[in-house]
Amino acid sequence: MGQPLVSADREYWSTVTECLAALSALEKSQDKVENYMVECAAGAHAPMNYKDVITYAEASRWIPSMDEEVKEIIANEVWDVVEPPPGVSILTGKFAYKIKTNADREVTRYKSDGVRAASNKS
Repeated sequence: MGQPLVSADREYWSTVTECLAALSALEKSQDKVENYMVECAAGAHAPMNYKDVITYAEASRWIPSMDEEVKEIIANEVWDVVEPPPGVSILTGKFAYKIKTNADREVTRYKSDGVRAASNKS
């Protein structure tokens, strides 16, 4: 039978476990960065905002994606256009862009989601 762990051994293995968890998290982050760099090099990364969309070479793919999203919002009656009461803050919106790929990392769809923009009021 093995010897019981003493306090120093527990501290050592606790530190080792923490280091392994940190290394695992770092590897996952590194994988995300590497994937992003590969996508950028291939020209397959999603734009961050509308200004990027209209300047991208793939603008002809993103604009129909945004049109589709707006048509879905209208068809689903997500909101009504009304006059705001005085003193009321207006919620703004923006698009979130994502490139959908298959298992072989081939682009299958350019997706635009209409989302509420973050409020700048506290």
